Amino acid sequence: MPHKSNDDDDIVTVYITGYSNGWVKIARAETISGSTIFDDIGWISAKMVETGTKGSENYNSPANLFAQANSKKKIGSIPSEVNVKIAVFSFGWIKVSYKGKTGWIRTTNIAEIL
Repeated sequence: MPHKSNDDDDIVTVYITGYSNGWVKIARAETISGSTIFDDIGWISAKMVETGTKGSENYNSPANLFAQANSKKKIGSIPSEVNVKIAVFSFGWIKVSYKGKTGWIRTTNIAEIL
């Protein structure tokens, strides 16, 4: 799937249906304008996928970053509407990296998968 730059015209949206050992299973991919570029089942490295963040209450609040999935130990926060790299999916949680810090955010704190 092509992804030339960070320009909005080059963003590819993927529809994730699963995760295994650092790979995400996708069922479709399309450009931001809606053109389908992949319409099948396939696997791509999770390292190639980013997601946008949003706060628990709304898009203006930060997403809490936790030391572990299902943990109450908050290690920081990530501003709303920034892209983070996905490392691992776990039921209801996503391990992400942002500005050199790695931790877990709830899936309710993701805006979209890019």
